[in-house]
Amino acid sequence: MTETLHVVSAGFSHLKGTSHQPRHLVELTDKGVIGDRELCLVDPVQKRVLRTVQNPALLKVITEVADNRLTVAFPDGKSYTTPLVETGEVIVCDYWGRNESVHPIAGQLSEIFTYYLGRPVLLARAERNVVYGRPLTIIGTASLKELGQRLGAENFEQQYARFRASLVVETSEPFIEETWQGCSFDLTAKRGILAQDNYSVNIANPVPRCAVIDYNPATGEKDARILKTLASFRPLNDKGEPCFGVFASLR
Repeated sequence: MTETLHVVSAGFSHLKGTSHQPRHLVELTDKGVIGDRELCLVDPVQKRVLRTVQNPALLKVITEVADNRLTVAFPDGKSYTTPLVETGEVIVCDYWGRNESVHPIAGQLSEIFTYYLGRPVLLARAERNVVYGRPLTIIGTASLKELGQRLGAENFEQQYARFRASLVVETSEPFIEETWQGCSFDLTAKRGILAQDNYSVNIANPVPRCAVIDYNPATGEKDARILKTLASFRPLNDKGEPCFGVFASLR
């Protein structure tokens, strides 16, 4: 019999790099969470997808998609809505060493994001979710609690958005999820989190972390030394990166 994981929260952002928001009735596919980082910003000169760690101001931006219309709320209180109509152009961009085909979106938002970031960018729809590694990421509640205690941060479990995890699951032992590689689990959740009650996942390798976790997901300001703390007591991969959480894919 396959063991079960209980999902306590789920989240994603429609536009890569922007605020990771809690979500309800998330749908999982072999490509990941439907809607997760389906859009991105690209540098039209270097033909490169913007990386969150190099553009932390995006963390303060909230995005929603409904009826194929994107609404973007900026920290100054202004918001804009535009239909997601593609221009017909296809751009092949680099994203962490792999090629991503993206389709620029017509309308004013490319210009607005260019002004906001102070650099030329294009808003585009990706042919696949622009995520690093495998389609899903999972973090255990006990891992969040343990890290919070080491940081001296109260209610750190509520800051799971720092890690942009697809799913947070209930655990009693810190970092137990990193021992699950190669295992499969059925998912359960309280009503309203998952769109279906028959999802199963395969667990892959731990998720290597970068400095973006040091930035407050609400303010976009660097306010903690989480990466250094992780590196001080957790194993490092062959690139010297500490890991936190695990990659997963739908079974």
